Amino acid sequence: MSIRDSDNLITLLIVTRLGDYEDLDAIQYRLWTGWKVRLRKPQCPLTSDTEGSERFRVCNFNYTVNDMKTLSLTFLWLLIHCVAIAQNKLTEKLKSQLAATHQDTARVMLMADLGLQFKNTNPDSTIYYGQKALTLAEQIKFLRGEAHAINTITLGMREKGELPKALELSMKAYQIGLANNYVYESSASVRRIGHVYMDLKEYRTSLKYLQRALQLSESIQHKRGMAIEYVTIGMTYE
Repeated sequence: MSIRDSDNLITLLIVTRLGDYEDLDAIQYRLWTGWKVRLRKPQCPLTSDTEGSERFRVCNFNYTVNDMKTLSLTFLWLLIHCVAIAQNKLTEKLKSQLAATHQDTARVMLMADLGLQFKNTNPDSTIYYGQKALTLAEQIKFLRGEAHAINTITLGMREKGELPKALELSMKAYQIGLANNYVYESSASVRRIGHVYMDLKEYRTSLKYLQRALQLSESIQHKRGMAIEYVTIGMTYE
């Protein structure tokens, strides 16, 4: 994200999976009445995630905003509309892959990913799939899978308001990531720690962890993580 002080121009990264929207011009970028937002036509080059197994469409939206709160709400509005349709499709895809996969390490990652799809609608399912992934990861001593599964469980716990448990689990996942140089998993863990502290209204502590998450995401050029970090850091200043 870049900010030009002259006109408060902010470039926002929105990431959608390739295939969800082949024609981005068809998306209705309708913003709520009263928002002072000038939205320009997005440029959407293609990139890969850190594992190289998925392709993403990264869109740069240039617009002028009147304050940081407007930026945060704009980001959330656009993000929801970009991924809502794709979520059900991805859930079914993950279930299909899980049913067809017999390799334990792959099953761990798929179960954890599947749990993530329910975080906003059914956090109990998030915890359920995350716990199944964690149990298998521990059985086969798959540390990366343990970190990923714990990160999934953490989201479910946070959504249910179980903040002390969410914080404890995030710290555990972070320690696994640090000890084994799992940068992607570490960034996710630190991000969740920052979110929990934000929920607890401990904004200075939250900002410290979110800035660390941003550093980690930048180190592996994880565009989606960087976008989340930028907007969440902005929200801590509210």
